[in-house]
Amino acid sequence: MKADLWKEALLPSPNADQLWELFHENSKIGRYNYPPPDEVVLTAMVSMYQSLPFATYPAVELPTQRSPLCLSLAEAITSRATARNLASLPLSLADLAALLYYAYGVTRDNVGTNFSRPFRVVPSAGALYPLELFFDTASVEGLESGLYHYNPLDNVVRRIRHGDNRKLIQEILVQGDVAADSSLHCCPS
Repeated sequence: MKADLWKEALLPSPNADQLWELFHENSKIGRYNYPPPDEVVLTAMVSMYQSLPFATYPAVELPTQRSPLCLSLAEAITSRATARNLASLPLSLADLAALLYYAYGVTRDNVGTNFSRPFRVVPSAGALYPLELFFDTASVEGLESGLYHYNPLDNVVRRIRHGDNRKLIQEILVQGDVAADSSLHCCPS
């Protein structure tokens, strides 16, 4: 088998620029794609959740005093390595609060500004923040075993499924041993 066999599968392209233009023209959602007026965008934003509420589920407030970070950004980036072995060690609620905050937390509320939503640690077009963070744990001190949802606006986690779900997660994952050996199993939606 030849290493460059993939080249035979390429379609001939006399002018690649025309293909890109054709793709972009045919993938528009409207004929002209003008952006909607600001009022329409703001009305739509007000009608959307900033975070799924799960209001009827048991809530645990996260501490506002988070565990301190012990590495500089430069050290964290340059010393990063994939863990080969994990250990299911107990995490404190302050450790969990720090982990969730630095993953998706609110950095400023924007009250009194032109921005209608608070900003978070990650960028998001239009401050829509479409992800929701879910995690499963049996190893956080102060939390019962279960599947949780993180609400960054209220700084709470809500248990949406009770019990130790590691076996179920092990069956779903390709490398299931990760679920047995780690303290948290994160699942962004």
